[in-house]
Amino acid sequence: MNSRLLSAFAPVAFGLLLSPSWAQNAPPPPAHVPGPISVPNMARPLQPVEQDRNLAHLFLEFADRCWTRPASKTAVTLSVHFNIYGRVLETPKPVGPTNDPKVREAVAAATKAVQACAPYKMPESRFHEWEHLTVTFDPR
Repeated sequence: MNSRLLSAFAPVAFGLLLSPSWAQNAPPPPAHVPGPISVPNMARPLQPVEQDRNLAHLFLEFADRCWTRPASKTAVTLSVHFNIYGRVLETPKPVGPTNDPKVREAVAAATKAVQACAPYKMPESRFHEWEHLTVTFDPR
């Protein structure tokens, strides 16, 4: 390319790039663009007290359809991580000791329910609130 031609147009091109006037005439961004979603990483998981109880209850309503209550009638609490599509990212982890066979039975039943009912239809707009849930399965 001719260097004189390039040097003649360079100030105009750079001026357009740096000028705020181009942004005023730009079309508005689309309301929803499908594709990867960037979600801020939480510094620490939400504690049960901080979670919106409605989201935990919504999750438990979904999981209840797949839950076979253990004969031991033992309540267990699980920590569950999800992706934005409501899929379980890893095996749910029990919160608390699991030395007792009744507790292990209850953890196995609750874990099976969590995995069997996935994916969960949770509100995407509130993903940061349900990305990590700590929920109690109580058969009583």
